[in-house]
Amino acid sequence: FVYLYNAGRKHIECCLDFRNPGLPRRAPETVAQLILADLLAERPPPPESFSTFDLKDLPPPNFTSDPEHQSEVIELSSSTGNSAFLVLLTASASDIENKKSLFFPVLVQAQRTFQNLDLAAALSYVDELTGLYNRRFLDVALSNEIARAHRYRAPIAVLFIDLDKFKEVNDTFGHIVGSAILQAASQLFRQCMRDADQLLRYGGDEFVAILPSTNTQGAAVVAERIRASFCDVTFDVSEETGISEAVSISVTTSIGVACYPEVSTDARELVQMADNAMYESKRAGKNKVTVSQPGSQQGQQSHRDGNLRKLPESG
Repeated sequence: FVYLYNAGRKHIECCLDFRNPGLPRRAPETVAQLILADLLAERPPPPESFSTFDLKDLPPPNFTSDPEHQSEVIELSSSTGNSAFLVLLTASASDIENKKSLFFPVLVQAQRTFQNLDLAAALSYVDELTGLYNRRFLDVALSNEIARAHRYRAPIAVLFIDLDKFKEVNDTFGHIVGSAILQAASQLFRQCMRDADQLLRYGGDEFVAILPSTNTQGAAVVAERIRASFCDVTFDVSEETGISEAVSISVTTSIGVACYPEVSTDARELVQMADNAMYESKRAGKNKVTVSQPGSQQGQQSHRDGNLRKLPESG
C-alpha cells in the first residue's frame, strides 16, 4: 500500500493498493490502523514558517519493521511534515531485509522527488517575504478549521489586521524599509498569539489570524493584545536595511474580529465580516479593535481604553 500523510490536517489517505491475490485481503484503513498508528502518534505540527527551509536537507528513507504484522514500512518524509508511506506485507521480514541494498538507491531518488514536489506545493501557499502562509492558503486552512469546529462544536475567531499609515512608511523610507517592517510586524504578531493559531499574510500590509477554539471574548483579548503591543514598540530596521534613518518607526494596527458560528458559518463570509469590522476600526480613527456582531456589518468597537460600545446596525 502507498499512503500519504498530511501533517497540517493530521490525516492519512491510502493512494495505491498493490496487493497480490495471495495476500490477506485486509482493507487499507485496517492496515493503516494496525501498522501506521504508532508511527503517526505524537508527531510534531508542521512548521509555522517556510522561510527557513534548507532545500539541501534531504532526510533519508526510514525503514520500520513490524514482525507482529509481517510488514515493513518505508517512510519518505518532507520538511513540511508531510510523509509518504510504503507498506510492504510479506511472509517474512527477512525477505525485505535481504533486498534493501537492491532498491535503496531507487528509494533515495524517490525521497528526493517526493520532497521536491511536496515543497513546491507547499511554497505555492507561502508568502516569500514573511514566510507566512499566503492568501491562497486561507480558504484551505479556514475551511479545515470550520469542519473541525463543526465536528467538535467549538468556536473559531478570525482577525483581520491592517497596519495603519503603512504607505507613509514606504513613501518616507522606501520599500526596502517597508518590507523589513512587514517582517518585524509578522514576528510581533506571532508573539501575541498561541502556537495553535495560524497567521497569514493576506496581501500588502494586511494579515489574517485564525484562532481555533476561541470565542468572541477571547478573540477580543488577543486583538487588544496585538493592538497594545504595536503601541508599545518602535521598529529599528536600520541594520538589516542599511538605512540609518530607519531607527525609530512607529506603526499601529486596525483590527476586525469575526467569530464562528455567531457571525457566520461560511469561511469566506467570516473573513469578509472580519474585513468589514477592520474597516470600521479605520473609519473610527485607526488603532482600534472592532468586533463584528450577528446581523451587523459594523459591530462593536473596542477603544484604546478597552471599553466596548455597540455601533448602529446596518440596514
